[in-house]
Amino acid sequence: MRLAPRASAEFDEWLFQHLQELGKRCQDRLGSALWALVLGGGYGRGEGGVLKQGDRERPYNDLDLFLLVHHQPEPSILLDLSKTYHEILGVDVDFSRPYTRREVSHWPGCQMFFDLVQGYQLLAGDAAWIEAVPQHCWNPPPRLEASRLLLNRGAGLLWALRVAEGIEKAPDQDFVRRNAYKLRQALGDALLLLHGGYQSRYQGRPEKLRQVPGVEANILTNYERSLEFRLAPGPEFGPQPPVAELQAAVQAWLKIFLHCESTRLQQPAWTDPARYLQDPRPREPFAWKEVARNLRRGRLSLQSRRQALYLDLVELLSQGRWADPQAAQWLQRWRENC
Repeated sequence: MRLAPRASAEFDEWLFQHLQELGKRCQDRLGSALWALVLGGGYGRGEGGVLKQGDRERPYNDLDLFLLVHHQPEPSILLDLSKTYHEILGVDVDFSRPYTRREVSHWPGCQMFFDLVQGYQLLAGDAAWIEAVPQHCWNPPPRLEASRLLLNRGAGLLWALRVAEGIEKAPDQDFVRRNAYKLRQALGDALLLLHGGYQSRYQGRPEKLRQVPGVEANILTNYERSLEFRLAPGPEFGPQPPVAELQAAVQAWLKIFLHCESTRLQQPAWTDPARYLQDPRPREPFAWKEVARNLRRGRLSLQSRRQALYLDLVELLSQGRWADPQAAQWLQRWRENC
């Protein structure tokens, strides 16, 4: 099984054996509750990253595990396995929340589930789980996914700026560089999502991006390099970027984010940060589940939980306020809501 195209066959076999073992341990732990354990992300579609340090190879990307169940297991039943395999593999091993068959059959059309159905590996359980996924999950993700992707990568940029300036401790030694490259990739992916050209596999994405009207040469160059980084993030990609480079990335993020927002919602004036911030119109479609979520949190509001996140992030980044206490508060809200 090919998991990381830039890795040796020995690395693939080593990782495959650990994944098989993890699937078996999950099956033993969950018993009849387990419907399927599915590996998504880069490793799931055979495009995982490998970090080479001398003669040693190790995974670079987190493992994205989708947990599908017949009935809800005990909370935190897999927490110790996540910690154990984090220590073995050296990357985060992230189990999704448990999805029942009914929930899978109502999955929305979005980038996450589109990527999953396009390329995955079954680690345990029933291979027929894929038959329960609604057909729209195979369709190109809606334009809204461009804004949501940039919201998350903008959060990573804000966090990286705080780390680079010594305001916060780095979660790991490669945190700033990794987030800088993830942002460069997201700028290209957002344009592909906006124009209906997004595809799950890395191979062929740059060619799709070249077809996007008006794409700038530096965006394309950075995008191609970011995909190479995802596969094998070696020293040739440079050291941790300085603050000045991250500040330049802020301007690129603002330009693409506001372009996506103004295009998908047909608001030409929103390419100006001030006008975007002053306009109270909703950024996401109305959904009753958002009203219910707001009520559970003691708020009577018809707005999406992301509404204030969009606006506040544009304000913090456009005004250079990543050192403010409000930036730390925003990151906490983002973690809780996204």
